[in-house]
Amino acid sequence: MSFAVNQGMRNVDYYVVSATGNIIRKECTVCETIDCENVISVIDGLISDCSSMKQIVLGIPGVIDGAEIEFCDIKELEIADIKRKLQERFKLIVSMENDMHCMAYGYGRKKQLVNEVITLAGFPSHILPGTVTMHKGQIISGYNGIAGLAGFMPFGINPDEVPDMMVEGKCLDIISRIIGAIIAFQNPNEIVFSGDLINNKILSEVKDYCRRSIPEKYMPVFKMVPGFTEYLIEGMFQIAVENKEL
Repeated sequence: MSFAVNQGMRNVDYYVVSATGNIIRKECTVCETIDCENVISVIDGLISDCSSMKQIVLGIPGVIDGAEIEFCDIKELEIADIKRKLQERFKLIVSMENDMHCMAYGYGRKKQLVNEVITLAGFPSHILPGTVTMHKGQIISGYNGIAGLAGFMPFGINPDEVPDMMVEGKCLDIISRIIGAIIAFQNPNEIVFSGDLINNKILSEVKDYCRRSIPEKYMPVFKMVPGFTEYLIEGMFQIAVENKEL
């Protein structure tokens, strides 16, 4: 299951994936708020059709601290206690991971990356920007899991104000400063961008900004992709595979 915000609405996507990684069913729902009981109801229906289901993996757009969700794009998930409720209801293994971490993990597996340092950077409108860096096969999550939460950078405004700046015509300075910091501190050889705020013009301007302080020989390759969904699914699947091996 993955959660996201799009144009103020909550998107909840469910994927039933076989043991070999094939998607055998998917459902995408849009709602104004996330109700755990509705999530449980949908999973009940999926299990009735797929009685051999063994695990539930959650991709969360927020910081995961143990079983707690913090600084989430979807505020009601911070108090939903969703992992415990799903475990109690279905008696299955339930894993919960930051969605950007899942995307990076899936991207690394899909591309068979070993020695590269890759950053994924998501810039959707009206949402705190998120990034994640995979360093030679290892995701850099930090001590508390907030590494890559770019909305915490010192922009001179409260983090709660950052989403209002993530709109066309206002976002260039924030995006440029985030990417400049990533290059200086993480030194990726490639940055993969996505989000509705990203286009060729923005990337060209961000690159020009970074070149003011970063030597050309250390500039990473900039790549733009339509979305990270396929990597999110792959990452969640790989988490389930690892759980099975424990």
